[in-house]
Amino acid sequence: MPIPHEHLEQLKTQLGEHESRLETLRLQISALQAEAAAHEMMLRLGRNPELLHALNELYDRPELAGSLAEDPRAFFEQRKVEVPAGAIVTVTTDHGRPAVEARFKNPPFDYGVAWSRVDGFYLIAAAEPPALRDGPSQQGN
Repeated sequence: MPIPHEHLEQLKTQLGEHESRLETLRLQISALQAEAAAHEMMLRLGRNPELLHALNELYDRPELAGSLAEDPRAFFEQRKVEVPAGAIVTVTTDHGRPAVEARFKNPPFDYGVAWSRVDGFYLIAAAEPPALRDGPSQQGN
């Protein structure tokens, strides 16, 4: 006697639920790995003595903001600071208040780190990715 049709339908439903949960978990794991990479980048930059020395120089000599704004990568490279690949560095020189921002895209996160002569260090936070915020994907339902 074969397994009843109702049992096989029940199994099919349960397997579909497991597949859906597994998809959600994989999306969450990917998002968590991206978030961990973002934190690693922020730690690496915040603990970089050459970067801190360059910012100290900028703090002491705000007139350097002009050369920094012209070519941020060259400014930092001259000071032996490696600008991470993919970083978009912007500089604000308004009213003698230089600010340096480095933005990163690490899907699903867009984030950044920054320093301002007036405000100090700050983070440019991104919105929480949908995989973590929304729970299970609603595709295919």
